[in-house]
Formats: sequence, structure tokens, C-alpha cells
Amino acid sequence: KVADSYVEQGQQIAQFVIDAGDDVYSQVQTGNVEVLRKDLDVTVDHSEDHLLPYAMQVQSVWNSTNDRVQAEELGKPLGIRSPYHAGRIVANNKLGKTDKMELNAISIGDVGIVTAGYEMFAANGIYIKDHSPYEMTIIMGYANDNNTYIPSIDSFEYEAYENDQSRYESGTGEMLAETLVQLLNDLNQNTAK
Repeated sequence: KVADSYVEQGQQIAQFVIDAGDDVYSQVQTGNVEVLRKDLDVTVDHSEDHLLPYAMQVQSVWNSTNDRVQAEELGKPLGIRSPYHAGRIVANNKLGKTDKMELNAISIGDVGIVTAGYEMFAANGIYIKDHSPYEMTIIMGYANDNNTYIPSIDSFEYEAYENDQSRYESGTGEMLAETLVQLLNDLNQNTAK
């Protein structure tokens, strides 16, 4: 049945998760809940600040016309790949050299959960799961008020929406993945004592 409202849709999704969880919970040994938190300084990408005047022009056209093609035609000869790229340059210019990102690791028995304020690319998510000391590891993005894309190093060479939106330097995703794995390891050692 299709939901008539967002509330009804949310209730249907919640019920689906609860029903599905009944099967999963029997397979997971629960234990004490433990949490570790770390604030990590990440470097904001200011390598294109010299394009700020052009980015502002492109963003102005995009905002006033909502015509992406026109904004891209204006921007490409100036070194601006897309209106999203222009928006990132303008937004990053307002940020300092570094930004704080809150990272959390949570354990519930043999389940490890990590939270971070970004959308991680699959390669970094796989790295965390492969290096986690927990039998089951869950990765939760877009947490803790710091929402952005964090592409993996090898994806930064491509023109893509996610790369145009990312506010941090190449390599940040790998650094965050390693830090989250370290938090999981620290948490696992703390709970084993």
C-alpha cells in the first residue's frame, strides 16, 4: 500500500524495520552499550579560492534563472565545472582552514556502529567494515550536523556531482575511515577489559 502522507510513510518504514529486526535480533548477542567520541580537524579545500569571483557569477546566474545549462555555459570557460562546483567554492571561502567533524563509535555487544557527518563513498565504507573488530559493523552517515560528500581519493579525478559538492581535500575520506576504525578498535579493547 502506498502511503498518503510523510507521517504514514515513516510509520510504514519504521514497522518494516521492526519486523525485519525480529529476525536479526535473534542472531546478535546483545551486551552493554559503549560509546567513544572524537572531534577530528579536517582540512577544508581552499585550492580553488582564486576562482571565487567566477564562482559567484555562476552562482548568481544559477540562483536568478535556475537554468543549469546557462550557468554551466558561463562557468566552464572560467574553470567552474557546474553550479554545484561554484556553490562549493563560495561556501568553502566562508570557512576557515579546518573544520571539526564529530565522529562516534558505538558498540552494542558484538555490533559496532560508527557515525560521521558525511556521505562516505563505498571504498571507504568497505575499508571500515573489513578492518572493524566487530562481527557486524553499521556505518551511519549524515550525522552530527556536518553534511557533505567525502569521495575516495581515486574518485576525485573525475568530474562528478559529489566531487563538486565535497568541501574537503582529497584523502579526507581515507583519513576519516582510518580514524573510525581506530575508534572501533579502541572501543573493542575498552569493552573487552
